[in-house]
Amino acid sequence: MTRMQVCLELSERELHLLIFFPETRKGQLVNLNQVKYDSYPIPEGWLKHGQVQLQRLTELLKEVRLAHKIPENTLTWLAIPLVNGFIREYSLPWIAPKHREAAIQYLAREEMPIPQDNQVTGYLVTEADKKQNRLRVTLGATRRSIFEDILQAFREAGFKLAKVQFAAAAFGDALGLKPQEHYLYLSETNGGIQVLLYHGILPEITRFFPASAEGDAKEWVSEIGRIFGLMSSDVSISRIFISGEKSTVFLAKSIVGAEFPGLTSMTEIVSIEQIARAWPWRENRPEVIFPYLPCLGLALEGGSKGKTQNVNLLSEYLMKLKESRQQRMMVGIILLSLLCTSGLWFYGKNQQKILQTEVEGIKNRALSQQAQERNENNLVNAWKKTKGLSQEIPASLKLLQELEGNGIAFERLEYKEAILTLQGTAKQAGQLEHFLTELYAQDWRQVQLREYRQEKPSVINFTVTAVR
Repeated sequence: MTRMQVCLELSERELHLLIFFPETRKGQLVNLNQVKYDSYPIPEGWLKHGQVQLQRLTELLKEVRLAHKIPENTLTWLAIPLVNGFIREYSLPWIAPKHREAAIQYLAREEMPIPQDNQVTGYLVTEADKKQNRLRVTLGATRRSIFEDILQAFREAGFKLAKVQFAAAAFGDALGLKPQEHYLYLSETNGGIQVLLYHGILPEITRFFPASAEGDAKEWVSEIGRIFGLMSSDVSISRIFISGEKSTVFLAKSIVGAEFPGLTSMTEIVSIEQIARAWPWRENRPEVIFPYLPCLGLALEGGSKGKTQNVNLLSEYLMKLKESRQQRMMVGIILLSLLCTSGLWFYGKNQQKILQTEVEGIKNRALSQQAQERNENNLVNAWKKTKGLSQEIPASLKLLQELEGNGIAFERLEYKEAILTLQGTAKQAGQLEHFLTELYAQDWRQVQLREYRQEKPSVINFTVTAVR
């Protein structure tokens, strides 16, 4: 008998469920007419002030499992929101497998906007070509405190998680987005328009335009034009996906008509319903599955032999947890051996503490030596090229602070390992565009707009990185 497979998406205010039985016939991953799907609202949310509401989430998951008669410890795939998370693809020089783990962990420490002691990281090598000196890696991370509480809630509710991925990337898997190509996705949601710029299945820029006035569409097109202006000149948009509402159709046509850089005569507008026709349906109502696309992405990716760009955070977390337990076990064996050979069983707790201190010292020195060896690999030299400007940096940062004002306000400014990270707010998009131009004028390079979010008509939250 084929075993039940469960896919869940945990969004900020809703839980989506998709249940199916994998089929073994070649070329058919899921018969979508035989899946069960359901959604459960979470009016007050499951995350409050960065803390998981553990009891609320656990009770909801128990309710879902009992309502759908899901056996205890059924293997489950989970998609989580990108809030408090990070996922991006990096192109690196080729690195030998024996040095790859240390190099990628070094990259994670330098790139992640999450404190190292609160990180759960995962990576996936999508391309390794020694002859071309090329290595492509997808790197993802989320906050450990949130991740471990989610695992606890699912465990107590009777689910056995086998995979945890980001929902935005699973959504890209459902649409069949191809690596190294760029796409734009427009959807109508929560009283406005959600805009996502994808590189493969990985979201690079996320924007939300609230609907507040008759001139919204014109302003939205102007704002999207600014996004195109920040993209590399060699980037072209393969497709514009739309959720199908009249507002998204009109906006997509307006974008194409504006002839922004990155749009070509080959750029086409495609609705989700058109994509759904290629899925394994035997009925004519594919639109019912649209709210469950991240769950469907988990199912389709799980049954496919092809590679995905998405990262399974759970497998990396469990592997590192196992390594940590093995290290503690080895320390215990060493301690027991020292106690036995030294005959210290008869000397009491004071002598035992001395040996424990020595063992911890040995462990710390060994870990320190291992960390030093990892940091001396070939990749470190690539990042060190941007160093050496220590005398100029204080003056540059002081000059940078003079850009604050005229609608621009800084909330966080950090300079580390030659990388500037700046978070702030702007009252108008034009002010932000002028600010980015000024960064280039002050000789900052590789200026990238990492985040652009407009929650209110007069408040734009942004995150910018640059290199000196």
